[in-house]
Amino acid sequence: LFFSKKKKKREYFGIQVGEKMYYVENIVALILAKAKEFASREAQSEVKDAVITVPLFFNQFQRQALLDAAKLAGINVLALLNDNT
Repeated sequence: LFFSKKKKKREYFGIQVGEKMYYVENIVALILAKAKEFASREAQSEVKDAVITVPLFFNQFQRQALLDAAKLAGINVLALLNDNT
């Protein structure tokens, strides 16, 4: 079940499974945390910082949502770069 909520002049989207609500930022944070885990394993040291590429068409709210998700995943975003593809 899809839902949206407005808080502090911002709209949040997500899905509801049973009684549990998952916001998009939480779902993306889980994906980023797994990517961080893979990167840390390959580097054989903890990865804390990252540069993330985003589609050129992402607006400021989508970029902020990605930054929020990275923070939830424990990633310090050094920069968001536009992806030209």
